[in-house]
Amino acid sequence: MKKCKKLLAFTLSVLLAFACYVVPAFALSSASQYGLEATLVTDKESYKANEEIHVTVTVKNTNDFKVEAVSIESLLPETLTLKDGSNSTKTVDLEPGETLTLSFTAVKEKEVTSATEPESQSTEPTETETVIPSESETVKPSESESVKPTIGTINTAIDDSTTVFPKEVTEMNSATIIHSNNPNTGDISSIKTVVIAIIAVLALIAIILILLHKHQKQTTKIISLVMCIAVATTAITGVSFFTAKGTDDGRKSFTVEKVITVDGEETNVSAEVKYQEPKQTETELGLVIDQKDFTTVEREQQLTGKINNTNSISDITYSITYDCDDIGNVKSTEAGTETIVIKNNSWSLSGIKLFPGNNLITFTAHTTDGKSQSKEISIFFDRGSQYNLDESHIQKSDGISYVDNIILVFFKKDVSEKRIEEICQSINGTIVGRINSVHQYQIKIPQTTLEGLKEITQRLNKLEEVKFANYDTVTSISENSLSQQKVEPVIPNDPWKDNIQGITGVDWDEDNPNGYNWWLESIQAPSAWAYNNRFSKVKVGIVDTGFDSTHEDLNLHIVNASENSVDNHGTLCAGIIGAIPNNNKGITGIVWNSELFGIDVQKKEEKLISENSVYNGITQLLEMGVDVINMSIGYEGKEEIEEDNTGKIASAWIAIWRESIDNDFIIVQSAGNKGRDAIKNAWFCSVTQQNAQMMIEEYKEKLERPIDVSNILNSIIIVGAVEKNGDEYKLCSFSNYGSQISVSAPGKKIFSTQVMGGIDGSYGAVDGTSVAAPIVAGVASLVWSIDPTFSAEEVKNIVCNCTKDTAKTNKFPSVEQRTYKIVNAKLAVEEAIRKTDSDAKFVGGDGSVNDPYQIANAQQLNAVRYNLKSNFVLVNDIDLSKYNWEPIGGIKDVEAKDGFQGTFDGKGHTIKNLTIDYTIKEDNDSQYHYYSFGLFSSTPFSKPLSKIKNVNLDNINVSVHNEDSYNRIMVNGFITNCLNIENCTSSGKIEVIDDSFEAECSANGICGTVSSNISNCVNEADINVTQTIANNSENSWISVSGIIDSLIYDENINVSISNCMNKGDITCNAEGSTNIFCGGISTGMIFNNMTNCNNYGTLLITGNNNIDCGGIVSHVANGTVQKCINYGNITIARNMNYQDGTTNMGGITGSIGFLSSNFSQKILKCLNYGNLQISVSDNVRLGNCILGGIVGEVAQHVSKANISNCYNICHSIDISNENSQNNVMVSRIGCNAAKYSNNYSINTTTLNGTIPTEDIGPDQKNGGSMTKAEIEKAIQELGFELPGELPNAS
Repeated sequence: MKKCKKLLAFTLSVLLAFACYVVPAFALSSASQYGLEATLVTDKESYKANEEIHVTVTVKNTNDFKVEAVSIESLLPETLTLKDGSNSTKTVDLEPGETLTLSFTAVKEKEVTSATEPESQSTEPTETETVIPSESETVKPSESESVKPTIGTINTAIDDSTTVFPKEVTEMNSATIIHSNNPNTGDISSIKTVVIAIIAVLALIAIILILLHKHQKQTTKIISLVMCIAVATTAITGVSFFTAKGTDDGRKSFTVEKVITVDGEETNVSAEVKYQEPKQTETELGLVIDQKDFTTVEREQQLTGKINNTNSISDITYSITYDCDDIGNVKSTEAGTETIVIKNNSWSLSGIKLFPGNNLITFTAHTTDGKSQSKEISIFFDRGSQYNLDESHIQKSDGISYVDNIILVFFKKDVSEKRIEEICQSINGTIVGRINSVHQYQIKIPQTTLEGLKEITQRLNKLEEVKFANYDTVTSISENSLSQQKVEPVIPNDPWKDNIQGITGVDWDEDNPNGYNWWLESIQAPSAWAYNNRFSKVKVGIVDTGFDSTHEDLNLHIVNASENSVDNHGTLCAGIIGAIPNNNKGITGIVWNSELFGIDVQKKEEKLISENSVYNGITQLLEMGVDVINMSIGYEGKEEIEEDNTGKIASAWIAIWRESIDNDFIIVQSAGNKGRDAIKNAWFCSVTQQNAQMMIEEYKEKLERPIDVSNILNSIIIVGAVEKNGDEYKLCSFSNYGSQISVSAPGKKIFSTQVMGGIDGSYGAVDGTSVAAPIVAGVASLVWSIDPTFSAEEVKNIVCNCTKDTAKTNKFPSVEQRTYKIVNAKLAVEEAIRKTDSDAKFVGGDGSVNDPYQIANAQQLNAVRYNLKSNFVLVNDIDLSKYNWEPIGGIKDVEAKDGFQGTFDGKGHTIKNLTIDYTIKEDNDSQYHYYSFGLFSSTPFSKPLSKIKNVNLDNINVSVHNEDSYNRIMVNGFITNCLNIENCTSSGKIEVIDDSFEAECSANGICGTVSSNISNCVNEADINVTQTIANNSENSWISVSGIIDSLIYDENINVSISNCMNKGDITCNAEGSTNIFCGGISTGMIFNNMTNCNNYGTLLITGNNNIDCGGIVSHVANGTVQKCINYGNITIARNMNYQDGTTNMGGITGSIGFLSSNFSQKILKCLNYGNLQISVSDNVRLGNCILGGIVGEVAQHVSKANISNCYNICHSIDISNENSQNNVMVSRIGCNAAKYSNNYSINTTTLNGTIPTEDIGPDQKNGGSMTKAEIEKAIQELGFELPGELPNAS
């Protein structure tokens, strides 16, 4: 036996060696580098002299990014000659999955004399190379000239000899490629080789057997050694080696080769693959997503990836673009809220929740120096579908309408599909529908009775794998669920008015509600709207029976648009909640910042609603991320229902949603219009403390997330309807009543949107609890928009308890008399604000200098406004995306005692998505008011005390619209006025629009003024200020800068600005006679010093009056600007005649000197790279136009101005369409009298298109001239680093 085992082992070793030798001979030769996979295929292994050798080389891009400048070149040995085809391809760019192919034919001629030169290898493309659009359209060589590239192939970069496979072809059989080019590939030489090899192996085995029999030990050792050597040798010879190397044109290359036999000799056939390896750029940070696009039935996902450049990446953010309906017509984008964890060279994102349908997720990596790179992945979330309700299977028993062949089963998450199928088969069922996010399966079974359905569900509920099982019930929608009031068709023009916000329309009287808008007056909606700056965006869902999504006064997404029917009922409810305000059409809804999602749950032909279709509809809305759901439907026309069973089912659904969807939510349901106990309206109206507790006790072992009765009851609000009864209110006669009602709302003659062009017009008044419920849903949405961190319990308590009026049930003497609270929007909003602001508990500290308050979330940051003199530190990054931010300290006429006066240390943390959207309405009081905007606010008229440092503002979006004259508007990233600010950054956008006759507008990336210093601050926010009135007052002005407005006007205070940088673009557009002051860093300096500040942003100004514009500072009255660099181009456009207007522009400062002649101004060691241009429209007459590469105008009274050691390196300084009536001065350094010393310009700078020849010299206005090499040396001697290749230098 031992001998047999050893014999077997030796035999296997021999066979292994044989395989290592033989297999490489028949395998494709391949090599790969940088994600490019190259293979070289010949039609056979052995050739005779003069026999054609057909070679195909294929290169495939396996990366998920494009590889540029790819080419293939054949490397034939001297013994072979190219007979047919090309020896190389053209250079192309390969998209992910695309393939580049080179095919050629070589031959070894048998007789070659010394007098005959071998045929040269042609470098011209031939007809043997083709562009192959797809696998099904493989083009033969003879057809190549007629082939044109299609989408997915390489186009202009390819000649006729190049074969490129589109990325759709993920695998290509080499034999297919060979066969398409070489129909004759047969040869038996390889077979002979194999046969001989097999015979040799058998002979070797026989020798081993003999030796083993006589000299076992010695033979064993010898054979073992021989086998090891053989295996190692053959394994090595079977591998294709390649070496990465550079090429003459700077590209990388590698070689793929194969050994064949030609005329009895081994010959090496090879090809070289070249490609361009990209240099690290600003957008190539090595961000990689591990997963490819995929489809899933799991809503919650984890995504991972890699980063090749972790040292410079500060963070990764993401956004999701998703379908708002099931037909993909409407899309929306939301910023991601989950944190992406970066560790070593990897990143991960857990808990991301998908929306139904396609989710395009964009990841963006950010670096500390402002670079970024984005990658995308598309994930399709298949949420499943609702089964089709068959009317023939609707039966009735004991007053209950049910579906006689459908069972609804919720399985636990970890149950396999195989086990689910087994359970379905056990009840003779088949799956006809499923809701994946809650793991519900809709199972069709043989027709049975109500008792049979109950027996099956009881049996299923006993299974460990089943969380909850039930059957489906059906109701019809009563035509009288809303009683239509016949009123004269009216198309109102937003018939509301609010004196606070200035909404146009009829007068409001909240103390005497009357007219079509009485319901909004009665709940004090206009007073609630006064707090609109505190409202954040909120998603509201509507479960109903159809919508007019094209209504002029609605912006409504229909989730199941493919199943929606146009219907008044859903349209009415949508208008009450969120009709568009201030659009001069129709009405105004309660919620101004709502995103409405509707879902139609009714089967149209029979006007039927199944219980499961409603729950499925709610599930879809929760999957869309809605917060509040209005449900103005119920069981109508049926006296008897199983309240406890119905309540248990509704409670079970709430429990399932809370653990599966993981969104906090509130469902608002109408109480019903039958004048009976509201518990009869079923669904959530039937949920009581008792049946909710029954559900928990019955299923608590199967629920995956703990839940109690309060969680269920706090997720629902039941609404009754009230009407005016003289000076009081009473419950409407049709309204259901009882202990189930949480709160009531107006339900009589509620004027709202209807189907456009209907018989009663596009708007009308209706009665019913169906229109009372959306009023409460709207108020709940307002409350939640105040603080998105509220729980459902907090929202319900505020909505149902912050009330003023009540209604009685005096119509029903036989019924227990109750008093019903009436919802009040003003009181609810005010309580939400009070609770938000006062309940915020800082995570640590006492507010002192030594122990500052610690801020960990948005709610705590918001609470700073109630501790204006305290000290604070951030301990977390904060997301303000759900807030319309009110500056901490106030907005209008902020006094010293009201502004922020404490200290704020961000500790390097980021506050992202700061949003301010504010309109200053015209008040006609002719009083001058001051408005401050930013993260903080303060008065500009007293010495500030606040200090801010180490804070990053990311993706700010500040938009201020002024419609009122005689105001000063100050918009900044951080604060209007502070003591000092340091190590702060800002990115995003700031926009100011002024529609007034006279106003002063200031916009700055960081702050307004400081009274000590500002240092190490960076702005990347783009800033845009627009003044729209053409005939406005000459007293209007615009002041805009990347960092700070005019530094403080106090000769007793020494203020400095240092080491600051602006990367944002600045745009000013004034239609009238507004004065403009614009600087890349600051708008003005008085008694100040500025050092080491750089501007990279472009400045684009359109104006008609006085303009001062500088790449660093607009004007310098007194102070020193030193070692500052401007890289940004500056352009000014003048479009109107304004002869008194002066335009001053300089690469560093637009002007020097005003106020006192005793002041001194110094511009030292500054550089300008930016081009300067003034564009003047035809026939426009202006005042002075003064342009200087360093300084624009130097005022005539100035005697102490000093411009020295400055360098201009720009390409051009121009004024286009120069008018002879305009006083124009243009120079490379400065234009007026000043002390110029040791200033230079690169010798290629042009003035109005011409290189100057006058005033040339280090102490003159055009400076001395330097070559590129000279100016590079001079800049380095000043201590500046060269920015790379100098722009436009000779």
